[in-house]
Amino acid sequence: MLKTLDFVLCAWKLQFKTLFEYKKSFAISAITMVVNDFFMVFFWYVFFNVMPKIAGWGLNETILLVGFTATAFGVYALLFAGARNFNEFVANGELDFFLLKPKNILLHVCVSKTDISAAGEFVFGWICLLISGYFSLGNFILFNAFAFLSGIIFVFTFILISLPAFFIPKTDVLYHNLWNSTIHFATYPTDFFSGFVKFILVFIIPAFFITTLPVQTLTHFSWMSVLILFAFAIVFGFTVSFLFKLCLKRYESGNSIALRT
Repeated sequence: MLKTLDFVLCAWKLQFKTLFEYKKSFAISAITMVVNDFFMVFFWYVFFNVMPKIAGWGLNETILLVGFTATAFGVYALLFAGARNFNEFVANGELDFFLLKPKNILLHVCVSKTDISAAGEFVFGWICLLISGYFSLGNFILFNAFAFLSGIIFVFTFILISLPAFFIPKTDVLYHNLWNSTIHFATYPTDFFSGFVKFILVFIIPAFFITTLPVQTLTHFSWMSVLILFAFAIVFGFTVSFLFKLCLKRYESGNSIALRT
């Protein structure tokens, strides 16, 4: 466990050290990301001026959800951005590099890349928590803890939708559609939907567990909700890891020689 933690910290240190060489680019990207996120807040501000409540959600709760989604995505993009390229690695037979290393393959892939501009998502999320009216020291701690957990669920979701690449050639379009759908639906409260769509958002695309349940727990704290959230994250993570090991038997090397650090 300690060796694994040391490996992860070294991988992050290397990624951050490389990216911080371009400080101006980082600052511009982070600011641009925050400005773009605030357009979503403006959209909901206009929406709730017309309809003050929908399915029990008002402006404050929705702003909190938007900020939480950004922070959870920031955890994924800042620390585990390699998961985004997992589909590409499988489709192009580029997992060889990771298979030859005595490290956990999924973990190695995930920490192999980072997006430093995602730091702006944390700033945006904290601002949303502050202006939502739900800010307190306890909620700030829970907000960040839940965001880290949701970021992990994001990672396993992106790995899950990459698994068809082991069986189907050219899955780029399918993967990107599922990737965008996951992020898109995570920015909306699951309570806005009903019927089959809600079923999909709970059991197929886990948007409910990524954002809706954590935010509901922040606004109306319940130990049962905390337990359900952690239980889902653990079961989901082990399930995706197990499916990956099964699918790995179908992997075909690209027989390519490349230098990676």
